[in-house]
Amino acid sequence: LRNYIQAKRTVFMENVKVIRLYFAETKGASFNVKAGLDKELRERYEQFLYSLGAVFESGMKKRVFRRIADPYWLAVSLDSICNAFLLLWLESPQHHPFPENPDAILDILFKGLINDNSEDVERANITSNLHDKEKENANFNSISDEGGNSYDVSDEL
Repeated sequence: LRNYIQAKRTVFMENVKVIRLYFAETKGASFNVKAGLDKELRERYEQFLYSLGAVFESGMKKRVFRRIADPYWLAVSLDSICNAFLLLWLESPQHHPFPENPDAILDILFKGLINDNSEDVERANITSNLHDKEKENANFNSISDEGGNSYDVSDEL
């Protein structure tokens, strides 16, 4: 998995001009990395995700990993996390450098956010709650676009 992250980083950064052109031609492909790819490339990408999922499956069989999700979903998650870091780097390499150490990304998956110590979990629950005033002012039923237009999505939730 570390090699995958390092290889993805290397390929992305060595081909940044082509990647910028791809995003310019596909208008960002923000929700689907596969958007704009031809059928053969989409199929190869999908096969790659299944191959990456096989790494998770193997780790589960060897009891290195817990079966917290389908191996394919874990592969998609890891790939998506890497893509997110790469896109941040693409937008602003100075402000968002891609992590040199692949463990910085792997830890997002492998080091759980939930602390096993119940006292620490309770403390985290207390401190992570929004302040009452923020809860009152929060509006989860609308979204805004870049132009400041607001859209009601309460029926979509």
